[in-house]
Amino acid sequence: MVKDQKKKTSKRRWKAVKAVDVMRPLMDRAIRSKGFVQTEVVTRWRDIVGHELSMVTLPVSLRFARGTRTDGTLEVRCESAFAPLLQHRHGHIIDLVNQYFGYGAVSKLRVVQGPLPHQRRTQAHAQRPVTDEDRRQLNELLSAGHDSDLKSALMKLGEQVYTRKKD
Repeated sequence: MVKDQKKKTSKRRWKAVKAVDVMRPLMDRAIRSKGFVQTEVVTRWRDIVGHELSMVTLPVSLRFARGTRTDGTLEVRCESAFAPLLQHRHGHIIDLVNQYFGYGAVSKLRVVQGPLPHQRRTQAHAQRPVTDEDRRQLNELLSAGHDSDLKSALMKLGEQVYTRKKD
């Protein structure tokens, strides 16, 4: 008569989801519409080319011949003052991108000169010299039986802290 009725339980687990996991499909769609097949070129640009080049360059597009995913052309925007540097390092940049992907994804680099979106540049903080009093205080703090390697590492760290310490 009455069949065995069981509550259907949801397989969904309620747990926190990383924002990057939610945004990646949306970013993929937006970035692909700009000509990028590989979103990692944009999202990992700093890791691919390093801090110095990432501050003055921005990948614009990565284009492949129809039906292939090799020998593409990477278009990079840079500030006009850095265009000669970028042209000089084009082989190195191509190697870095290909090394990141693990295959010959890029064979040509096209440099486009123009303004970049405003980026927050890291400015060097004014450093004050470490005084003898500061070194004496560090020696007092570190005199409690640390081995020599650890003590020298902590001494260097302490000196860096004191150079940034505001008076």
